[in-house]
Amino acid sequence: SHTCAKWKDSSITLTAEKLEILGEPVMESWEEPYMRRLAEIASAGHGTVLELGFGMGISADFIQGCGVMEHWICEANLTVCGLARQWAKNKAVSKVKILEGFSWDVTPTLPDACIDGILYDTYPLESDPEGWQHRDFIGEASRLLRPGGVFTYF
Repeated sequence: SHTCAKWKDSSITLTAEKLEILGEPVMESWEEPYMRRLAEIASAGHGTVLELGFGMGISADFIQGCGVMEHWICEANLTVCGLARQWAKNKAVSKVKILEGFSWDVTPTLPDACIDGILYDTYPLESDPEGWQHRDFIGEASRLLRPGGVFTYF
């Protein structure tokens, strides 16, 4: 869609308090306690965690603190992808793979049952009061998760 094309190439506004893309509050620092808990749940298996939406890197820091073997990050905004790459280089402890693009383009390229935990925190690009963007991913999450895997979302 038009919004998706603009989103991917949009510049960002990043402060200690929030990340904005196209004037939308994508992530805010007050989310930190919730992100910590989602990261703990998604990382409980200590295997491979797929994080959808890097944002300010809040949950990424927590995932790294949970002792995972691999951390895959799917991010649609190119500028935020650059921040994720810098974060991976400077802060990550485990192996990190940055998957550039929208979840609906990226995740179908991943093999079945390759993920132990998913933390899904993407920003809805269309008006989506019923949460279809999240609901549409549930089937894909089921395909990606290993038996006993965990799916968390915000």
